[in-house]
Amino acid sequence: MNQARQEALALVPQGHVVSAELEREHGKRVYSFDIRRAGKSGIEEVQIDAYSGKLVSQVHETPAEERREKRADAKRR
Repeated sequence: MNQARQEALALVPQGHVVSAELEREHGKRVYSFDIRRAGKSGIEEVQIDAYSGKLVSQVHETPAEERREKRADAKRR
């Protein structure tokens, strides 16, 4: 996870990780990082393949999208 975290942070200059987890997305095990940048709203969600270490996705989520995702996650648990 530490190596994946460094790779994710390299993609989001001046960002800091606010959450990190190992999860399954679309049949792949990925490290998922929510990264916040000072002065920007929302977060960057960066997913790194847990086995290959390659970037799976990087998506900017607005505050509204972030709230919807948290509600959906809470319902699944």
